Formats: sequence, C-alpha cells, structure tokens
Amino acid sequence: MAWINHTIKINIQRPRPAHHHYVYAGGYSFPSGHSASSFALYISLLIVALFILKKLSIKTIVSIITISIVLLVGYSRIFLGVHYPSDVVGGYLLASTIVTFTTLLFRAKNLMIFELQGIQN
Repeated sequence: MAWINHTIKINIQRPRPAHHHYVYAGGYSFPSGHSASSFALYISLLIVALFILKKLSIKTIVSIITISIVLLVGYSRIFLGVHYPSDVVGGYLLASTIVTFTTLLFRAKNLMIFELQGIQN
C-alpha cells in the first residue's frame, strides 16, 4: 500500500499545511500515509476478529477500540499540523478500497482465514 500512497502523493503534489508543525514531516501531504496505514491495519484486524469472536459484547468492545484508534490516528495528523482533514479522509478512502478488494479476494479464493471455528469466550 505504501507504493500506491507514494505514487498518489507524487502525482497530486499537494503541499503540507503552511502553519507550524509540531513534528517534522517531509514530502507531500495528500493522502495521509499514517491514516491509510492505521485504517488498513486496524480495520483488517477488526474484520478477522469479527469472524473469530462469537460473543457480541466482545465484538462490540473490539470494534469500538479499533475504530477509535483509527480515528485518533487521523485526528493526530491534523492536530500535529502535518495534514489537512481532506488528506486524512483521502488516506481512509485509499485504505478502505484496498481492504475491500483484499477482503473480497480472500472470500473469492476460499482461503482458510474465513473458515476459522472461533474462539470460545
């Protein structure tokens, strides 16, 4: 996913916000790589967890935690001054496209990850 993100950054060449940055960030701004990576990782883990876990209360807790992490990472990029909100949304859209594609690919190929029996909790 990193090379797709980098390719988009090179083609769009959107500069980072001009105001003070609390951390150093080089290169272009759109899309946010941190937002895209956190979305891809945590939402993928959430998808797998929803297949594995059986208890609704545990599924709810895991969902709240993973979605909160994704949103907090996106917020942190804006708060630190290295991205515009649209950069974060662009990162989320990029990652959601990739996660959707790979999830459909796994389902179409009947890979073993979706045949897990579940964890007793």
